Amino acid sequence: MHKPDSPYKTDEAIWTQLHAWMTNFIRMLLNQPDLKDARKTVEEQARLVWGKFFGLEMERLQLEIAALEERLIPSDAKIAALTQKLKSIKPCVSSVQLGEDAGHQCIPFSHWRSKDKAVVLLTLFSAFVVLTMGAVNVYSNIMGSGNGVFIERPLLAVIISGLLPAGSVAMKFVTDIMESNRAKAFYAKTIHGLSILVLLSWTVLFALNFHGLSSQVTFDDLEGSNTTSITLTGVQLLAEMLVGAVLFQVAADVYGKYTPNTCRPNPEHIETESALKKETIFNDGLRNERNEKRGIMAALKASLGAFVNDMNALYRNMRQRLDESSPL
Repeated sequence: MHKPDSPYKTDEAIWTQLHAWMTNFIRMLLNQPDLKDARKTVEEQARLVWGKFFGLEMERLQLEIAALEERLIPSDAKIAALTQKLKSIKPCVSSVQLGEDAGHQCIPFSHWRSKDKAVVLLTLFSAFVVLTMGAVNVYSNIMGSGNGVFIERPLLAVIISGLLPAGSVAMKFVTDIMESNRAKAFYAKTIHGLSILVLLSWTVLFALNFHGLSSQVTFDDLEGSNTTSITLTGVQLLAEMLVGAVLFQVAADVYGKYTPNTCRPNPEHIETESALKKETIFNDGLRNERNEKRGIMAALKASLGAFVNDMNALYRNMRQRLDESSPL
């Protein structure tokens, strides 16, 4: 019988003893008439004899593998949680460069391309005009309502009319709280698309309310009870706010090309990434140890099968020699 290649079977004396035990046992079965039952008995005995020497090792390996599997479960869960957390943390956070390095972070306006200078100046001027018109529109509607509070205190109407330009500016800065570039692009496209739709609606409503030289004055329009006129006012205010936000966005995009964002590593991201690497190394160690013990277990099972086959072959050879030596 060949000695299996296993670190747990290097003692030649053990295998010699196993072979001697099985040889004596097989001799006692040579005269048994039922060959099938004899081979079955040889297989059972071979497993029992092998288990006497290596069964304890098999059991120990099974318990160690089960313990490693239990330790891997929380480790895998921790890795999954850290990985998910790492995805939600920005690798860097914005910072302000001060001192000598600050001058290298942005390009002075005088060095900008002429086209970008014109775009920024034009959009900022247009935004100022549009938002001023919106504030005046709000102020006119408030004062035109005839409410005594605003007539006595027109400053209140001026303050309220400032809400529209403030809202338009606030709409531009919504993108600053968005971490994903895809979300920022989607928001910008949405604002541009809504601006176009609202402007088209305002054009239609304006045409319905003002008919040029052929228009006829109605008392309903003068009193503000016309539903179309009310809708026009609301759409016009919305259009002024959206258009202002779009103009500010365009100016900010051009400005951003010449003032790149400066960021520094996020301490929370570094800490989480370090914890993930540490847990991954620990997890890999457990997994490698588990896999190594699984390999040893597989080698032990293979050696058991090989030992049983060897004993079957030994029985057949000894039985054949007995049959050949026996007189007919």
